[in-house]
Amino acid sequence: MRILPTIASSACILLLLQACSPETVSESRFVEPDKLYETLEANIREHPDFERVADIDHARLAAKAGSPMPPAHVLIWSDPALEASILQINPLAGRERFGPRHPE
Repeated sequence: MRILPTIASSACILLLLQACSPETVSESRFVEPDKLYETLEANIREHPDFERVADIDHARLAAKAGSPMPPAHVLIWSDPALEASILQINPLAGRERFGPRHPE
């Protein structure tokens, strides 16, 4: 009856190896996310008060590093007027918290 545990462990190892194998992601999967990114970027560029902070294309960077992943593109922008109004309401809103929260 040792065959069942052997089959089960072999299946688990196969699944793990399959999950770790570098499979390419088809460029067709990037079409729609790229369109959305281009629209967002154009809107940010056209808005005089917005400031582009960061642009990270995780999927393409991962593919270059040999670790393909589905489309994942981060575009971070800033709206200084909105941020200023939030900070006027709550000055602690801009404070970064690291670790456990301590009572103020």
